[in-house]
Amino acid sequence: FGMLKWSEFYNISVFNDFHNNINTKYTFISFIFGNIKPFGYFDIYSFIIIVVIMSIIIGWIYSLSFDSFIDSFKDGMRRFLLPAFYACLAGVVSIITINSTIFITISHFLLGLFNGAEIVMMPVVSFIGGIFYNDYEQFNRTIVLISENMILDTTKYSVIAFINECFFGLAKFILPTSIILTIGLSLLDISINKWFRYIFKFIIIFLIICTIFILLINKSY
Repeated sequence: FGMLKWSEFYNISVFNDFHNNINTKYTFISFIFGNIKPFGYFDIYSFIIIVVIMSIIIGWIYSLSFDSFIDSFKDGMRRFLLPAFYACLAGVVSIITINSTIFITISHFLLGLFNGAEIVMMPVVSFIGGIFYNDYEQFNRTIVLISENMILDTTKYSVIAFINECFFGLAKFILPTSIILTIGLSLLDISINKWFRYIFKFIIIFLIICTIFILLINKSY
């Protein structure tokens, strides 16, 4: 959600307006944390800032002294070493993808199987994108380029945007190349098989809901 451009895709400007108001009235926030992007334009830097802010807030809520806060932060860093290693491995996949044409080649092949009805294969393409990309913004830029080359019917772009969100997100729920999922399972010592058995019913419900909305959006255009 933090990387979904609400104003561009759905003409929802409330997040941009809130961001502009905060920066205008409370300029010290930008001075302390730099140029924080509005919700919908988040990147890795934005999430790092959020982690720092939430750490300070949690320390304040639990009335931790500065020394206790630092010690807790160090302990958390030690516990995070192994998950961070797994996250780096998942990140390597994204780096290789960004610096190659692997995903683009696969996408062109799959979409070419349904000439004139490429949107039928878009859920598969988006899911595969979830395997290779961890940055939704980077994935979305690639999908836009692919869509412009392969899908001439521009009225389908809104449907494609929704499909991308659904199936890219679905991939991040279940695939070990998801940095967030890998970190979470590693910290909680949960195997990917156990996680999949736990999340399986949710995935089915998620697919049904996404399919209904895709059909409704497609019908409206």
